Amino acid sequence: MTISVSAFALLVSIATVVTTLSPLLLIGLFIRDLRRGTLW
Repeated sequence: MTISVSAFALLVSIATVVTTLSPLLLIGLFIRDLRRGTLW
């Protein structure tokens, strides 16, 4: 089973976006919890 180049490029692009946004989301949640004083 082969995948087309454009489909593979789309998959790589989606993975790159998710990888880029994940740390930002986690940092945002960390700051939110830190301000509320509910850190763990």
